[in-house]
Amino acid sequence: MFISNLMVSSTVMTTPAVSTIIIMRHAKALDQRQGETDFGRPLAPAGVKDATRMGCWLHDNYPTLAALVSSPALRTRMTVERVVAAWTQESRPVIDWEPTLYLADLQSLLDTLMLPRAEPILLVGHNPGLETLLEYLLPETRRGSAANLAIPPASAYVLEALKDETGLLQGSGKLLTYRWPDPLRLGQTDKPDSGQF
Repeated sequence: MFISNLMVSSTVMTTPAVSTIIIMRHAKALDQRQGETDFGRPLAPAGVKDATRMGCWLHDNYPTLAALVSSPALRTRMTVERVVAAWTQESRPVIDWEPTLYLADLQSLLDTLMLPRAEPILLVGHNPGLETLLEYLLPETRRGSAANLAIPPASAYVLEALKDETGLLQGSGKLLTYRWPDPLRLGQTDKPDSGQF
C-alpha cells in the first residue's frame, strides 16, 4: 500500500501558474547601410520618439514592471533605453541582455521565458519570432488567422499565459491589451480597436 501511494503521488502534475508577459518589438530602425551589420542598425529618429512614447505608456500602465529581457542588438538596446527612461533610476526594472534573443526563433523565445524571473516581464525582440510567439500562446479562437498577428515596430502586447514545469503552454494565453505607437503619436489614449489585432 505504501508503494502504491508513492507511485500515485509521483504522477500528480503541478498546477500551472499564471505568467504576465509583455511582448514588445523594437522601434523603427534605419535600413542597413553598406559596411554595417544588421546587429548594429540604430533606431530611426521616428523610432526614438515612438520608443519614448511607449515607455511612458508602459510606465503609466505597468509601473511595477519587475524584469526586462532583451536582444542585445543596437536597435533593441536603444528601444530599451528610451522605454526605461520613463522610470526613475531606483525603480527601473532589472535588464537582462540575452544574446539568444537576437533574431530568435520560437524555441529560443520559449526557453528564455521559461527561466525564473520576477513578473510582470517585458520581452523586447524581433520579428518574425515575436509574431510566432504570439501565435503560439494565443488560442485559435482569440487570434484568428496568422495574418492578423502583426507586431509593428515599438508595439506591445500584454498577455497572461499558463506556465508549468515544461514552460509556457501552447494556446493558454489571454490577451489583456495591446498598444501600437501610432495612436500615441496622434495623441489618442484609448486602446486601439480590437479589429487592428
